[in-house]
Amino acid sequence: MRKNLVRAVIALATIAVMGGVCLYVSSCSPQRKWNEEQRREAREMLRAWREIAYLNALTEAEFDLFSAEVADVLEERWPSYVEFIEMPMVDDSVEVVVVATIVSDIKANASNMRRLFPYDTLVSAGVLPEGLTAHQQKEYYMCLANGVTNVFGSVQNFVWGAINSSLDDVVIAHMLRDCAVPFWE
Repeated sequence: MRKNLVRAVIALATIAVMGGVCLYVSSCSPQRKWNEEQRREAREMLRAWREIAYLNALTEAEFDLFSAEVADVLEERWPSYVEFIEMPMVDDSVEVVVVATIVSDIKANASNMRRLFPYDTLVSAGVLPEGLTAHQQKEYYMCLANGVTNVFGSVQNFVWGAINSSLDDVVIAHMLRDCAVPFWE
């Protein structure tokens, strides 16, 4: 966990530094944009992230929109695709942008918790009973969203924890079960 936290801090620092470096380095000029092939390659690189529950729950069209949004942010921050791809911490930088985009999406709509924890998956795992109405599911996901706010303080801390920490996985599992209790009675 500590290693991942250090990697995240370094990645965030790199992004901040790159913003300042681009003011002084001509290769960061906005004239050098990615071509369609480079954008397609960047979107394909994001396919590896489909294993995350939130992204896995997206339809293909929704994932295309998500990956295009991430590619836009990456291109904006690193206009030279060649320099971006050759950057030593490219994977960490992509991870930071992916997490920030997920956080932004979840903040926009707390009911997006259903994408992180799909109802069918929760039923098959024995967390929720089968046959909950849409209203009951909404109640469950609102409980979960409130739990995330109370326990993690922010959606960003929650997403980082869900991706990078096995301890946070235990905390999240307890939240999932605690919110489900009323639906088993």
